[in-house]
Amino acid sequence: LIKVLAFEEPELWNPAGYSGGFQEEWARHYDVPYARQETSATATYLTQQLKATLFYEAIDLLSRRVKEKYPEVQVIIATHSVDDYCAHGISTGISLYASLPTVDGIIGQTWSDGVGRPLPYAGTNDPHPFATATVQYRSYRTFMRPDQALYLLQDPSSDNPHVTPEWKQEHWRQTVVASMLQKDTACSQFTVWPQRAFGAADADYQAVQSNVYEFYQKQNTLSGALYAGAPGIGMALSDTAGWCISKPFTLTGNFLATIFGWTLQWMHDCILPEIVSLDALHSVDQLAHLRLLVVTYDGMKSLNEKANGVLAEWVKAGGRLLYLGGQDPFDDVPGSWWQKAGTTPLRQLLDALSLTGVTYAAGAEAGVPAMAGSPLAAGCAVEGEAAARTLTFAGAESFITLGGAAVGIEAAVGAGRFAAVGMPAAWYADTKEKAELFVSLCKRLLEGDEVGYQPSSVLAAVRGRYTAAWAGDQSVCLSKAHTFLDLFDHSLPVVTNPHLQPEHTAFFYDVTDLVQSDKPRLLYTGGVELAPATEEAKKTAFTITQPSASYTVTRVFRAGRTLQSAVGLTAAGKEAQLTLTPDDASDTLLIRYDCEAVADPVTVTLNWQ
Repeated sequence: LIKVLAFEEPELWNPAGYSGGFQEEWARHYDVPYARQETSATATYLTQQLKATLFYEAIDLLSRRVKEKYPEVQVIIATHSVDDYCAHGISTGISLYASLPTVDGIIGQTWSDGVGRPLPYAGTNDPHPFATATVQYRSYRTFMRPDQALYLLQDPSSDNPHVTPEWKQEHWRQTVVASMLQKDTACSQFTVWPQRAFGAADADYQAVQSNVYEFYQKQNTLSGALYAGAPGIGMALSDTAGWCISKPFTLTGNFLATIFGWTLQWMHDCILPEIVSLDALHSVDQLAHLRLLVVTYDGMKSLNEKANGVLAEWVKAGGRLLYLGGQDPFDDVPGSWWQKAGTTPLRQLLDALSLTGVTYAAGAEAGVPAMAGSPLAAGCAVEGEAAARTLTFAGAESFITLGGAAVGIEAAVGAGRFAAVGMPAAWYADTKEKAELFVSLCKRLLEGDEVGYQPSSVLAAVRGRYTAAWAGDQSVCLSKAHTFLDLFDHSLPVVTNPHLQPEHTAFFYDVTDLVQSDKPRLLYTGGVELAPATEEAKKTAFTITQPSASYTVTRVFRAGRTLQSAVGLTAAGKEAQLTLTPDDASDTLLIRYDCEAVADPVTVTLNWQ
């Protein structure tokens, strides 16, 4: 009986769109002659928009037919994130697909390969797997309806045959921790193609995967909290980021600079970014958790023409809005909602904020900007094409100038504050000084706010007994008072006073109270525990199951007892092979069970003197 129908990655490559059939549809849809996408920014945008529209119509048609005949079947869309599609040069429309009433949920597919790509930041181009995964996982929900289920994928393997097993494991661990920073996950899609991710792993890596899999069985029942730097700081994102990708018409060949060139600075400060979909923004209530929002229409727009009105209402009620971006040729797309209204997304935003007297134009003198009268560092120079695309403003209070012209303005709007800085959004990725300038802008907008811009040294999520953590730029001691098991280690070692090295992750299970018991306790077992454990003064018993040709590890607290006997029996009554390793330092016992069959659980009974 089919219970779920999944549309797998509705996407089309940006360079596609030249077939005869597509050209005919293009001319019919826009009611103008077909134009090759490389000929103009308009043709680029319209071509990618049409691909998303066609997929939207296909999903709409097929899902309605399914629901008419089988209303109980869940329709799910498996999709990459917007930034991942930008990296690959792929068109999509997540907000369009998620808006369909017949779509019940989204699988957010964050892959180990995808989070390992280099990102432009502070003049470097290095991988930042944890930051990439965190932004991706936190972006899916904002494109969805509140009633839809969100499923998150973690990939323990890789499609790249040249990476090492250590590379796979490290990237997977970082996606596991990043996924725990997303609070409202319905479930995690742990193993994609089991023969690829689990079956192809060595035995020790299989045991680690099983340790984490046990958490995924329970995650929806666990309450907890997030620990990070100052909350309520976020960025806006749109599906159109993937529609504005074309080297002749954008400032940089690395299109991810517009998304990550400044967001990575938040991650290094352990500030957990909130993501807001401009395309799905329709109520000021969606922004109630924010204190500062960064928006750019340079390299992306908004499919929702009401978004600027919502942003303005939020600012007037006390929000802080920072606009970043320079001149963008996609402002001239005919047939777009802004062209129909005779405006641009930025112009409409200014008008919605009642800043009707503010004007702007593209083109500035090359040089080093001055902030509040003081020259910035030489690393903040605006040169070449960046200068040509920089916006200069008039009609508002200036706080950043370049060659005597205002490139940064600010204004009080109602109870809130607004600032616009005209350098292109991708410009902040060029040097360390530009990344630091971005932080200065955030701090400026948050002046007078009770919380302000407060960095941290760690990002952590606690759910029940589980703690997932990532250290920023310095070593961190997670706790001096708790005792944990390390779930990222195949032997479940006992850890006290855990220190986390910079840019490293950890996944711990808190057993502090359990190891203070006066009787033996089952601390943790990988795999699937099929029934509540028996924990008595003289007997500990539990039943587990595990895929074949692998092993499961269990750690038990002995409470000073001496083990009298240990027996493992399968459901068929066959004795299972157990390997027992005592650890006197922690007063625990490690039990390893080598599995023979998926459908044959084993019950382990420990008798104590």
